[in-house]
Amino acid sequence: LAPHLRDVSGDAGQLQQVLMNLGLNARQAMGDTGTLTVTTENLPVHGGSPFDNGGPAVRLTVADTGCGIPPAEQQRIFEPFVTTRADEGGTGLGLSTAYAIVHRHGGEITVDSAPGQGARFRVVLPVG
Repeated sequence: LAPHLRDVSGDAGQLQQVLMNLGLNARQAMGDTGTLTVTTENLPVHGGSPFDNGGPAVRLTVADTGCGIPPAEQQRIFEPFVTTRADEGGTGLGLSTAYAIVHRHGGEITVDSAPGQGARFRVVLPVG
């Protein structure tokens, strides 16, 4: 985790729920073995910021070495009730809940993944 991480404004319980949902999603994707990596970093103030005001932000990245997400599924991954694990008890609400919480806090969440390559979820929240 980054030293001297900037503060973000938000509901601590809801932001913990985002981290929990991303971690549970990773665990399901990895099965019995794999690596889950959580990193944080301060993003600089510049015009390339994901926020209209170009202000500073904090990024949380949750990466796993799981099965990965096919491109067609990535387009819908944050929609409610979309799951690739219905036969294993998945409800399809974890990622949609994370998405809703992040957006309520003025942030954004994205995913980079490929089948067999794991997944990397990035949550960017404005400093507040």
